[in-house]
Amino acid sequence: MRAAGIITEYNPFHNGHMHHIREALRLSECDCLICVMSGNFVQRGEPAIFDKFLRAGTALSCGVNIVVELPVRFSVSSGENFAKGAVDILSVLNADTLVFGSEFADPHSFSVMKNIARLLSDEPDEYKSFLREELSRGSSFPKAREYALTRYFSIHNDATDSKTMSKILKSPNCILSIEYMKAVKKSNCGIKPMAVQRTLDNYNDISITEYASATALRHAIREGKDISSLLSPDITDAMSEFGRLYPIFAQDMTHLLNYRLATLINESIPLDAFLDIDTKLANRIVRNFTGTLSFEELIYSLKTKDVTYAKISRALTHILLGIRNDIPDECGYIRLLGLDSTGRKYLNNIKKSTSIPIITKTADAARVLDSSWIKTFSQDIFASDIYNQLLFTKYGIAQKSDYKTSPIIKF
Repeated sequence: MRAAGIITEYNPFHNGHMHHIREALRLSECDCLICVMSGNFVQRGEPAIFDKFLRAGTALSCGVNIVVELPVRFSVSSGENFAKGAVDILSVLNADTLVFGSEFADPHSFSVMKNIARLLSDEPDEYKSFLREELSRGSSFPKAREYALTRYFSIHNDATDSKTMSKILKSPNCILSIEYMKAVKKSNCGIKPMAVQRTLDNYNDISITEYASATALRHAIREGKDISSLLSPDITDAMSEFGRLYPIFAQDMTHLLNYRLATLINESIPLDAFLDIDTKLANRIVRNFTGTLSFEELIYSLKTKDVTYAKISRALTHILLGIRNDIPDECGYIRLLGLDSTGRKYLNNIKKSTSIPIITKTADAARVLDSSWIKTFSQDIFASDIYNQLLFTKYGIAQKSDYKTSPIIKF
């Protein structure tokens, strides 16, 4: 059996995701489609709007055969680490193709993205020199990177035209596509990257249409609007099959985060012990913390020209979830969230050849994982516990812990 992979958040699942699944199946001609999905916290540094099992079940009902969880160490991280963790998992699961959505998927744009990924993967000294030069002028990292890439390619007479490159580097999903290609190249895993043209509105557009972005749908849900008319019947039926919708937003983390920060500061625990927090940001958090700002207000009070909203959001979420700098940057296990009959057959075929354990029962983790990976796995469980506390505080719902929740089996 041949497997293809997709890397997703489904935050929330929408018509564009259905298109992605169908195109991934068509383009890859695979027998089994594997989805590596963020758990209860996503790359922007926020809780997922719906819990991971509802999102996994929806994916299975819409054409995916296997859903595995991207560990929180990678799901709440930079695009580079997010891509690395997911590609490593797909490699272990023997996927031979990775299909991702991109704002520009035509052959020329794909070739440009591939050239950029190759250069960023190799990082020649000349490119790094150009990057440092522009950063020293006070430019933001994205602007400095574009300058360094443009200058390097122009000097070396590369066919990568600056106009297309600039367009790509301003497109969020193209940037993530480049990170996927980088991760594939660095891992030398032989996975073939393929791009699907996104049908969605602009990533940050909040207008409501048939192909509204996840950002637009989250905005609509937050305002109390019913989005069911914007989703295909397959998606709404799948969502209703796995429970009622209880949306969680970044603001819902406010009280837990404020308590956590107050405790750490009171006990003089250094905040730069947590992932993605340097001494400069740690000191700024301590100075700006009052205990009376909401999660979003605190981020804006910390945001500077060279530190983005998303990076600060991730940093604060790392503090809340206790994700420290000593967490390994490899993946030593695979956590199954759900599968169908095709997925079961595929896993049975490859299980003996996989290099790391596939965890189907949470309680088995302590038995099958060595001590170096128990800590990382426990971090995933803790993240789910925090998410469940958010659900309970907001809705009074006592969600089952991961230890009492089995993977979804859909036959």
